[in-house]
Amino acid sequence: KKTNRSEHFSFRGKAITKPFIFISNRHFAQKKLEHAFEVLDLLDQKVPLLIAGKPTDYTEELKKLAKFYRLENHVHFLGYVSEKELGSLYQNCQVYLYTAPEEDFGMGIVEAMGNGKPVIAWNHAGPSRIISHASNGFLVEPGNIKQMKEYVQYCLHDSTNLTKITSNAYKTVRKEYSW
Repeated sequence: KKTNRSEHFSFRGKAITKPFIFISNRHFAQKKLEHAFEVLDLLDQKVPLLIAGKPTDYTEELKKLAKFYRLENHVHFLGYVSEKELGSLYQNCQVYLYTAPEEDFGMGIVEAMGNGKPVIAWNHAGPSRIISHASNGFLVEPGNIKQMKEYVQYCLHDSTNLTKITSNAYKTVRKEYSW
């Protein structure tokens, strides 16, 4: 089933076309947010990429990179978002992308899963202890941008087949993590 492309999500008075990809990492080079641009560049059909987080010098580098990939109309830097806004972003995104390769734990992963969203992350460090591949999310061979793109594309366009994964994601968080 193809996702309805005419649906919109309003964020801070701006209409964002759905489906969209969401990232909520701090803007530091170690988070490797540029991997999301590589993924977006490979997608058959471009969708919005929303990136929350307080701007840093790295954010400016990312904006230049978005221009390099000609993605400046698809990448939206949201800046700091409140808890209420964060919840709304998780609830409305189609997929949560976690690009940090060396994290001991990913709070964004748990938050997205707790909102019943599919998460795609590297099969390394913290994410590999939170996500069970193809059961409650997707784990990608570290550095394999094409594989990450395939899972993003799957999540964007095969939403009816994600029901079990998103349900399992929610159940995992409810069972394994407390508020």
